[in-house]
Amino acid sequence: LKANNLKGGDYKRYCYLNLWRNIGNEPIRDNHLGCLDERTVVKPDDYIIKDVIGDGYEVVQYQLNARHATQHKWYYFPSMTRDEAILFKQMDSDGSLSGRVCFHMSVSDPTATKKAPPRQSIEIRMMCFWKDAVLDTMPTSDNMHRDVLQSPKEYAAQLKGSNNLASASLFR
Repeated sequence: LKANNLKGGDYKRYCYLNLWRNIGNEPIRDNHLGCLDERTVVKPDDYIIKDVIGDGYEVVQYQLNARHATQHKWYYFPSMTRDEAILFKQMDSDGSLSGRVCFHMSVSDPTATKKAPPRQSIEIRMMCFWKDAVLDTMPTSDNMHRDVLQSPKEYAAQLKGSNNLASASLFR
């Protein structure tokens, strides 16, 4: 994200939202949407940072560490109809707020019959931007220091064929 490339001026905060709903004619019988209550996550221990590299993109994603799984509280939404939707926050740039990240997944229902129709769902992802915010948490060239970081793809290429980890660095 580059705040200065957005129309309307500088922004101080962004939020990535997800709207999820059933699009089938029948209520969902299996593979329901499950969401983790972030208040039950041990921060930062439960967050595993993962680099995802694809053709033409490199992004950072968070995965969930199972170390404290017994205290994680999950909610799922059984039998959702096409008239219902769930709006949840994927990520918020303001780390001082609760509910900053929502881990979510498909939840298999052990009571579902083998004849349960496959889930049909759709999600819409959207970005929200704030010009006014308590904290300025927008990533910029100045606060991300991208000029000194090497991409994970470049780092992997540097490691390829080398037995010496000391010669490889995430920093340029």
